[in-house]
Amino acid sequence: MSVQRKDFLQLAHVPAKSNRRGLRPDSYTAVCVVGAARTFTDPMLRSSWESKFHRDGYEYFFSVDDLVLNTEQFPPRSVVRRVTLIPEVDVRVPDERECYSNHTKMHFYMLPYILRMVECANMIESAELVSGRRYQYVARLRPDLLFFENFPQIKNLVQLYEEEYSGRAVVLFDDQMAFARRIDMDNIFRHPRLAYQCHNADEWAKACNVSSSREPEAYEALRRKIEKPNREVPCPPMNLIALYATKVAADDQREDTVPAVKQCGYVWDAGCTRKSRCHIDVLRPDGKTRQGCIT
Repeated sequence: MSVQRKDFLQLAHVPAKSNRRGLRPDSYTAVCVVGAARTFTDPMLRSSWESKFHRDGYEYFFSVDDLVLNTEQFPPRSVVRRVTLIPEVDVRVPDERECYSNHTKMHFYMLPYILRMVECANMIESAELVSGRRYQYVARLRPDLLFFENFPQIKNLVQLYEEEYSGRAVVLFDDQMAFARRIDMDNIFRHPRLAYQCHNADEWAKACNVSSSREPEAYEALRRKIEKPNREVPCPPMNLIALYATKVAADDQREDTVPAVKQCGYVWDAGCTRKSRCHIDVLRPDGKTRQGCIT
């Protein structure tokens, strides 16, 4: 794998006491915008981030393919920490024959996008070293998301599902968005690189929350599905980060309990946010949205 990087913006990290007066420390959140820049320059989309998504305490990182901060529009430069351009990701995409017959081909075409996620973790750690301050929450979002309704504050969304699972939780919207505590940062930025490889039925069963002992019929259906010629995936591939969640999430933290993985589905599946179907959509280059929220 080779990645061409160009760091063109490294702004000094704003100290906690500088223009952050009265902000609770548990609100500091690192938001990484990752993927092909696509429509992020669209004024309507960027305005939706400012008015519907952004909160005090959010600080932004970009791992994208093109310059997106060429105006004084949102996000404010005062809260942009670092931008890394990765114009090309030259990665060898595995051949499905490299997987055994009882493994899944997996969505290997996603690898360039997945590799950009790793850079998010690197940038966040670098910013923390400069500032001497640690984020409390982390988030990963695609740059082509268009918000129509107010999105919940990230810490509140994570805490909601921590109450449900009686422990730490990682909240996923398939591969489009992810939210977690800082201690679980590797689960949304580094572990996807491990997840997007071949996995057998037992590994998929863990990711899909299927018990071979308690649910033998469901397990057998899962096994048959991944062995079909088209090698379908039995549940969202991003769920496989659960297999790697036992790793230490940060250098100064001991290995802790494994966080639960809450899979919310695509962003327009509004179950986790309790919003309408058109609370978020993906803005396409033609000015239309994926789910027809703008026609």
